[in-house]
Formats: sequence, C-alpha cells, structure tokens
Amino acid sequence: MELVIDANIFEGYYQENVLGIKVTGLTASPLEIFSNLGDQDFIYFDEGGHILQEWKNLVEPEWFDAWYPKLLAEGGAYEIPTETCYLLRRTLWGLGFPRGKDFWHIRTALSILSEHEETVSS
Repeated sequence: MELVIDANIFEGYYQENVLGIKVTGLTASPLEIFSNLGDQDFIYFDEGGHILQEWKNLVEPEWFDAWYPKLLAEGGAYEIPTETCYLLRRTLWGLGFPRGKDFWHIRTALSILSEHEETVSS
C-alpha cells in the first residue's frame, strides 16, 4: 500500500518504538503502520522535503538522520515530485480545508495516483 503519513502519526511511532512511551493522543498504536515498510507498504514524501521536515522537527534529529537513509535504502520510502494543484487547493479552501502545510499531503497523494495511472496505462 502506498502511504502518505502525517507527522503526528510518525511522532507517535517514534515515541512508542524508540522512547518506549505509550502514545495516548492517537486512536491506535502507530507501530503496525510502520511494521511492513519496504515489504507491503511504502511511504511517499514530496521531493521538496516539506513532509520530511515536519517529521524531523518532531523527533531527535540524530536518530532521524540515521533512520531515514536506512528506510530509503531498504525501499520503504520514496520521494516523488509533486504538482502545485492550484485549482484543487482553491476548491478545498472554498470548502473549508485549512490553509497551510497539510496540503503537501494531498499534493503527494495525487502524485502517487498519477504515477500509478501512468504505470497501469503503459
């Protein structure tokens, strides 16, 4: 499964997996989400590093700098180019979607869909 994961979920994973702290602010443990990375599941990040920086800001930078390259090398994560999606952004804002950094998740998810459409139609 192709995944775009919010930084709060990643922070919960870090707290449970690295620090051994039981996470209470999430609906469930995030450990299962990360357990199949590289085998069945794959995390996608925008090529510009916006989502990645959000993640890194919430954990110990030295740990992250060791963990992330290993994840890439093992095929558990990919960085892909994204489009600006200006019209979609305006439409979502008109519907009440908050302005801000969360739109990077939508842009990245749309890029995953586009990538798979090209693969299927080829």
